[in-house]
Amino acid sequence: MFEELRADAETVTAWKKLAADVAKALEAAGFTISPDSDEEEPAGPEIVVDHSGDGTGGVFVKWKTSPLLSMSVAKHVMKGELQAAPVLQYGVISTEMHRSLLAIINAAGFIAIDASDDMDPFAIRVEKVGGL
Repeated sequence: MFEELRADAETVTAWKKLAADVAKALEAAGFTISPDSDEEEPAGPEIVVDHSGDGTGGVFVKWKTSPLLSMSVAKHVMKGELQAAPVLQYGVISTEMHRSLLAIINAAGFIAIDASDDMDPFAIRVEKVGGL
């Protein structure tokens, strides 16, 4: 049987505060923040609070491309067309926005690092409070 470890309420509250502070910093930089949701939302930075209590939880930021581009990429990838223009465009956008978000979040006084997540290679982990 699999039992998921959840962070304690105090830790989750601190993570939610950190996520709100990161959102303010990104909004100050001119971004519109996508809500933490599995539903199709507009493109832009998404801030996620992972409630896992096994060391993998915390605050994460990632760039969401438009649903239109994401669907186009999925269609090409399923056909094995890895050099199709939308796939290449998605790769450039994801790479550059990851780099830019890291720089912007760190410049705002936070400690943001690459999350080193094989399942989500463009995720950014925000570890410390800072900023505005």
